[in-house]
Amino acid sequence: MAATKQKKGRAAPAQNSSPASLAPYEPRDWQCIALLAALVLVFFRDILLGIAFLWEDFLYHDYPSRNFAAVSMSMGEVPLWNPYTFNGMPFLADIQKTVFYLPCTALALFVKNGQLGFYWLELMIILHYVLAGVGMFYLGRSFDLRRWPALFAGATYMLSGFMITHAIHQYIITLVAWYPLVLLLFRKALVGGWKWAFLAALVLGHSTLAGFPQLTLYFYFFLFIFFVFELLTTFKGNELLSKPALTALAKAAVIVGLSVAVAMIQLLPTMEFADLTFRAQITYQKATEGQFAWEQLITFLYPKFFGTAGAGGYNYHGLGTYWNYWETCMYFGILPLLLLLMSLTLIKKSKYIPFLWGFGIFAVLFALGNNFVVHRFFFDFVPRFDTFRNPARMGVFLTFGAALLAGFSLQHILYDHRTQQESRRLRTILLTGTGVSVAIYLLLISGSLAGSFEFMKDSATFSSLKKDALP
Repeated sequence: MAATKQKKGRAAPAQNSSPASLAPYEPRDWQCIALLAALVLVFFRDILLGIAFLWEDFLYHDYPSRNFAAVSMSMGEVPLWNPYTFNGMPFLADIQKTVFYLPCTALALFVKNGQLGFYWLELMIILHYVLAGVGMFYLGRSFDLRRWPALFAGATYMLSGFMITHAIHQYIITLVAWYPLVLLLFRKALVGGWKWAFLAALVLGHSTLAGFPQLTLYFYFFLFIFFVFELLTTFKGNELLSKPALTALAKAAVIVGLSVAVAMIQLLPTMEFADLTFRAQITYQKATEGQFAWEQLITFLYPKFFGTAGAGGYNYHGLGTYWNYWETCMYFGILPLLLLLMSLTLIKKSKYIPFLWGFGIFAVLFALGNNFVVHRFFFDFVPRFDTFRNPARMGVFLTFGAALLAGFSLQHILYDHRTQQESRRLRTILLTGTGVSVAIYLLLISGSLAGSFEFMKDSATFSSLKKDALP
């Protein structure tokens, strides 16, 4: 008994555990939102100051389309027909023209002297990064993350490699920026009142109007898998026929049905138009353009390993053409990657951790295209999956899941009590991950892996690799 007594005024140390919290200060929601917005403003400062501008598809397609639509609508005309391309072609029927997507529709208010300033379109795209970060922040909060981990998840998602390299694709950014918010509303609908189901349907349907059917299809598939997971992990056996389970099923059905109905104003003309294009039927070879490759797993550590493609020129020596640089980019940062690996130790703490890991692995295997069997299965047997190329775009769900999983790990590090065994596991993963990264780096700069990568055999390319891609 005497051995257990403590000196007066001194608290007994926790047995085999770490401190309850390493976070010195808990910010408020508005401060987190302001910080996310500040990160976006700093990252895109050159564009916002007019020093730089978006390029590639933004110049060739996005701005001309938005300018034509905005000018037409500023004059009270719905842009049904485009007389300036070929001998004329449908305009509104092309979903990538985003006529009915409200942020694009609002651009008509900024037309001056018969022209939309390209700055306003750039600003609209940049604001969607804030939407992505804030949406992920609140989604993380709905998974019981504290504010610092949820803030980290938001920053990881909105500034990930996928998001940054696709900044030149307005319709991709303006769609995937809604993913976190839609999933948040979807989750609220399953456990809350019907108002959440209707709100989720409206937001999901409107996001479809952002104009990228491929990633819309992928997201509906993700929501389906998430719903099945929630249903099977919440209700067991005969409970699947209980009133709460059937109500959840009804809500999910309403969300899907109503969201499609909301988007029908665009989907109906688009489906008729699509049947008249070469995309109506594509070969599997065409569908695998923009696929991921096994050797590109190294880009999780070194995103520029196969070169880059930017407004200043192309120096890409990877598989495929220069645009494979952004189509196959799944990099989301070294620290989030380490935290992602650490989340493996937390699988028993939340059912969502194994789900996010599972769908993230699926996303990578699908992105491999004909380098693995998953994509071919979906191409052959799942409706509408045979109409799109660039399977590596499924990688957005790896980024999506990794952001949340990094948040779970950071929560555990900052706030959870940890036994000595748990702390050792975290240190082991951290040291192992760091050690593997350093070992790969040393092998690469020494030229030991030159036989594994054809382009490394060229001395000039190898020199450029060590200078630019392996900092």
